[in-house]
Amino acid sequence: KNIIVMISPSALIDGDEKERLLIDLKGAGKAFLYRDGTKVIGRWSKQPGATSFVFEDSSGKSWCLSPGQTWMAVLDSMSNVREEE
Repeated sequence: KNIIVMISPSALIDGDEKERLLIDLKGAGKAFLYRDGTKVIGRWSKQPGATSFVFEDSSGKSWCLSPGQTWMAVLDSMSNVREEE
């Protein structure tokens, strides 16, 4: 029912032979928010010390999840996003 795609900067972890990424999920960034088949372009934010994210639409109004499953993905800010129906 809910899909959240968060855009955030990332970088390879220095010296990590497995080439894992360090993803910066502090502060705020762009988000593509899907609920019950409807897409909203908005933003995510997470305050220092907070345990959860806040999602808002482009006008700053809080975006709430529908009851049920939620899928989340984080893409690097340099990623190209392409949608297909």
